[in-house]
Amino acid sequence: MKRTLVIGIGNGFRKDDGVGLEIARRIEELNIPGVTVSKTAGDLTNFVNIFPEYELLIIADSIKAAGNPGMNIRVDISDLDEDFELSPNISTHWLGILETLRLADNVGNLPEKTVIYGVEGADFSYGTGISPELFNTVEFIVGEIIGELTA
Repeated sequence: MKRTLVIGIGNGFRKDDGVGLEIARRIEELNIPGVTVSKTAGDLTNFVNIFPEYELLIIADSIKAAGNPGMNIRVDISDLDEDFELSPNISTHWLGILETLRLADNVGNLPEKTVIYGVEGADFSYGTGISPELFNTVEFIVGEIIGELTA
């Protein structure tokens, strides 16, 4: 099994914005050898210097896109064109996920494989707990992450 870092991103006090944290929590509960789980409110730059310790980096976060709660996407960074566009102001994070990964790559710190899972949220208002529409998606993504670990 590859030495893996799973990072859940989100705000646990903004309902569905906490879906990345929920995914990370569930992976952490499994106590999988060789897997380190971290959670953050959004700034991945704090992790850039430890990325080289891992062969696989998995990031889970909420997205707001098409208005289809529970929809999910999987992006393997190695599948992106080397010159993929970085759009300004598309993230609520200090430095967006893709920008941080580009930075890590530019300084030679990007893990061998990096995968991002995004989940479309329904409710980003103040409060705790994710929307019922997201429960099945969280279970699906946890299963997918386990598959990534054993591939």
